[in-house]
Amino acid sequence: MVKGEKGNFEQNFRTQLLEVTEKTEEIINYTKEHLHKLKMQHVIITEYVSKYVQDAIRKLETLNSKFLKESKQVCDQLSTILEERMEEVVSFQKEAKNACQLLHRICSGENPKKVVITKENLKKKLKSKLVLLKQELANPVNFEPSL
Repeated sequence: MVKGEKGNFEQNFRTQLLEVTEKTEEIINYTKEHLHKLKMQHVIITEYVSKYVQDAIRKLETLNSKFLKESKQVCDQLSTILEERMEEVVSFQKEAKNACQLLHRICSGENPKKVVITKENLKKKLKSKLVLLKQELANPVNFEPSL
């Protein structure tokens, strides 16, 4: 009886082990298949994202180049305007200094009538130039970059 049971037991156990082996083989194959699909999807997704990131970088570089070029042009134009204004102010300052020196020389030796006439002429001349200078300086020069 023990011998009969032993043979039956071994056969049942072998059958069970074969079933377990087959099931584990199915699990391994299923897992390998899904692992392969996962890796393929990862490659596809990373290539897709990389392409769009590179496109975005190219667009940003293009926008940056355009901005740098246009802002340089505007800066150059405004620099020219400001330099011209500065030259006008420097010119006015020189005239004011020269007038001051002239007045000082005249006051030290001339007759009072000539001093008053010279003073009024200088005042009139400087005042008209000052009005023009103020008008020019009243126009603001703004640099407001935009995209």
